[in-house]
Amino acid sequence: MKKILLVIYLLSYLSAFSQENYLAKSKEALQKNEIKEAIAWADKAIERDSLQSDNYLQRGLCLYAFSQYDTALKDYTKAISLNMNNKEAFYNRGVLYYWLDKDSLALKDFQQAILVDDKDARSHTALGVLYVKMANGGNQKYVSLAQKSYEKAIEVNSNYASAYYNLALLLAEEKPKESLFYLEKQLVITKDADGLLLKGIILGDLKNYQEALSALEEAEKLKPADYHIYAEKAWVLWKTKKKKEACESWRKAKNLGDVEAEVWLKKYCK
Repeated sequence: MKKILLVIYLLSYLSAFSQENYLAKSKEALQKNEIKEAIAWADKAIERDSLQSDNYLQRGLCLYAFSQYDTALKDYTKAISLNMNNKEAFYNRGVLYYWLDKDSLALKDFQQAILVDDKDARSHTALGVLYVKMANGGNQKYVSLAQKSYEKAIEVNSNYASAYYNLALLLAEEKPKESLFYLEKQLVITKDADGLLLKGIILGDLKNYQEALSALEEAEKLKPADYHIYAEKAWVLWKTKKKKEACESWRKAKNLGDVEAEVWLKKYCK
């Protein structure tokens, strides 16, 4: 009898191990951008355990990466039906709805993710990004809601860089100095090209050209193939009467795909 029980226990253990192993292999393949392999491993995980919410979530992530949005949506929904506390499934389904322009559905999912975990800065930030989209360039109700969402994200996680960046972006035009305050916070946490580019733009608008140029040159080192950086750098150089350097920067922007750069080259760099 003991031997039988031991065999049953071992079989149960091996079954569970296999399911987790398939899931781990799927995650590993997805990280390597081996999407077909990731989907195949997720399929095996589901075959092993069709009632595990995370298996469907993982396959949904793989299918989303493979641009199979309808099937990804079905898997996210299945994951939620199996576990109504699966925050990741709500969050990722919300992201998918966002890109499909189904804003009301995205709103419900981000709010549900927050209900499951109010301390999740990522979900608060995603909600803020959605509100900015819903503001459609000017609806102050949604602009205000976006700001509150970003501030909440910072409150629950003071090291969440994306919340600082998005808040800085939201405030950049109307409150540039306040925007710079949050941007500096973000750049302390993670110095990335997007943050430095935004800093350069704001400083340029404030006519602080030397610091703007420094920020843009730092951004250029981190992301040398981004034409936006060269385009903004060209304007700063032009305003400081460095015509030759400005024209060179516009040429770089044009070569990297900036259509507008050709207009400024023809107008200012004959």
